[in-house]
Amino acid sequence: MLTYITCGLNSGSASNVKTAVLGHFTSAEIAEAKDALFIAHLADVIGEKKKRVSTAARSNTEANMDDIITAIQQLDNSERMPTIAVKAMELGKIPKSNAEELNNISLVDRLNKFEDTIDTLRNLLEKSVLENAAMRDDSKKLKAYKCVQEDKTLNNIPSSGKRHLQYNKQLVVDFSTKGTTNVNPFHSIQS
Repeated sequence: MLTYITCGLNSGSASNVKTAVLGHFTSAEIAEAKDALFIAHLADVIGEKKKRVSTAARSNTEANMDDIITAIQQLDNSERMPTIAVKAMELGKIPKSNAEELNNISLVDRLNKFEDTIDTLRNLLEKSVLENAAMRDDSKKLKAYKCVQEDKTLNNIPSSGKRHLQYNKQLVVDFSTKGTTNVNPFHSIQS
């Protein structure tokens, strides 16, 4: 079991390893593995073995699993991992699949996280589209307002000056839409 846990922690999450071990091994096997790990004279790294009792929050088997996982992680981090030997007759007890594959909940969790990510991206895209549409509408309103203001300005100018403003307005429109103007400067603009 310690070999399985060590390999599982290298390729998966501690919660998935814990779930897989609790589902595959008995309470007695987990307690035996904890005893073997803490007898290895590594108290300076993993501390003393704690006696666990069942509570409303978790069973003593779950608490033992938490202790084993924490101890293995501490040993790995301090590069003091002992060699773990498995008896030939006990090789068949080791699950053939890794913890991530044994734990179907893991697959569902990953799919849920993926769906949440897609929903978040979809919401951001919809928000962006709406903001762009609002900016485009505001831009159109601004252009329409500007044209109305220019028309009001033309109404307050004497007719002799209107010709000049209309001609200049035509030049601006032609330059902004075509890049060059084809307006004949001698072309008469009717007022």
